Amino acid sequence: MLFLVLLAGCVSGKPLPVEPEPLVKVASPSPVETAPRPATQLNTPVQSKEKAATLLELSDQGDYQASLLIDKKSQQYVKTVARGEAYNQHKYELVHLFSEGAFPAYPPHEIANHKDSLFRDTTFDSISVGSGMVLHTTDFDKSKFLKIARQAVAQMKERLGNTEFKVTMVADGTVAEEYVKIKLLIQHRPGLQFAQPVFSISNSSMYGDLLSSDKKSLILTEQVYKLGMPSGKNLLQVKLVSLEGVEVTDDKLVQNSFKARPAIHIVAIGVDVFTNLAKQHHLANAVNDARLVREIFQDKGSKLFGNKLWVKPYYLGPQHTTKANIEKLISQVRKEIKPNDYFLFYVASHGIIQNNNYYFAPSDFAIDPSSRHGLANAFGEGQISEYLINIPSVFRMAILDTCHAGQEVDSLKEELRRVPLGQKNGVSVLTATKSTQVASDNYKGHGLFTYILGEGLNGKADYNKDSIVDSMEIAQYVKKNVGRVSRAETAVVQDAMILPDSSEQYVRRFELTLLEPKKTIQFRPNIFTAKEAQLYYSAMEK
Repeated sequence: MLFLVLLAGCVSGKPLPVEPEPLVKVASPSPVETAPRPATQLNTPVQSKEKAATLLELSDQGDYQASLLIDKKSQQYVKTVARGEAYNQHKYELVHLFSEGAFPAYPPHEIANHKDSLFRDTTFDSISVGSGMVLHTTDFDKSKFLKIARQAVAQMKERLGNTEFKVTMVADGTVAEEYVKIKLLIQHRPGLQFAQPVFSISNSSMYGDLLSSDKKSLILTEQVYKLGMPSGKNLLQVKLVSLEGVEVTDDKLVQNSFKARPAIHIVAIGVDVFTNLAKQHHLANAVNDARLVREIFQDKGSKLFGNKLWVKPYYLGPQHTTKANIEKLISQVRKEIKPNDYFLFYVASHGIIQNNNYYFAPSDFAIDPSSRHGLANAFGEGQISEYLINIPSVFRMAILDTCHAGQEVDSLKEELRRVPLGQKNGVSVLTATKSTQVASDNYKGHGLFTYILGEGLNGKADYNKDSIVDSMEIAQYVKKNVGRVSRAETAVVQDAMILPDSSEQYVRRFELTLLEPKKTIQFRPNIFTAKEAQLYYSAMEK
């Protein structure tokens, strides 16, 4: 999927792991259990902050943790069993462990039905009644239960404390679906906390939608994720990091025979008229720029994308380009977009720097001294970055053509340092200017950047002469030509910026326009290492 954001405009000069022993199945604990947490944590109450020892209470409240099997003769912990696992009830006693305490396998008031229970009060068992009969009580001994339960928990922690941290990925090796379910079996010692897993496909991370998380035992958590799977042969990888910094991984080769031709979703925004600004701050060519982008993709993208090309809105009036309507359009696309699709967001408008933050102006933008940033209805750099990082697609590109748009690149670089590798691999950004520059919007009936962008998409950026203009080619074309043309032919100096550049760890290359309609191509976006990207750029230049 491609997410392409393009912002254009701004008037020049106006910067505005368990053994079985079957017989009787372990009963499920009686209380309603909350959903298990992805990060497993054994929480046993403490009576005093000064006490190092953790003491259990008699309680069946809180999150279910595990069931502990205890030998009736030795009164020692045997093992941790899963819910539903069979055990010999004549040899063993079962204790359910909860985050707020421990509880026997039966309600204590039903002790009369469990005469051989380890937890029966045996205080008067040695007293003879009459002709040698022995008196048996049927009371539950709470103190005895807690002593044995605490001892069992301590033994369990000691025995399981060296459990290896490990993740195993369970997935079909051959699929024919655009979305697949991935099961993770996470083995860990009791109480170990770990972060959300990071999935990657052929070295590019993919967002995994968590469907379920089930703590099978204190040392085993099962999670199921839904993952978008591109067509073809994919190396599926998962990485899991504990909060102590230990990293575990697993991988699997998945062949997806799903025959998908990607669609391209374009949100094309051009704003000439600003209802809250004086006419001298309106623009002349922003709508022309948005139309040019739409026409180029309709002409040279329809065949490439099998006529699955949607452009919204089709009419670029002020009522369609308010902040609320733009957000509504993107929200709609988010629901429609699929893993193999592209997303293009084009905006031609004013670009503004306020308090060292970048914004672009929708049609209802206004100066508002009473607001925190002095602006109303402005799209901030954080919102644009959120679209680029979190749109559920592999292929996202942002092209920013406004005054000061380079600030978005600087901001996005900081954001990308804090996200998983895959989320950043799918992001490409082109900007018309550096953060300190204004953009010319009056060059041959268009903004200078958009005009040069159009030239490149129409064929001039086809460096390798394969009749396809791809994302790396157009990035190099605008970077090379915007500064050159602005210095030679206009009074406004502006320099295009691109992200990622060839020094980044991975750079994506994917198709954008098709110059020969009869040519057939196989969509297979490529991921380059930094060295490969540099070689590719060098080959284009030659």
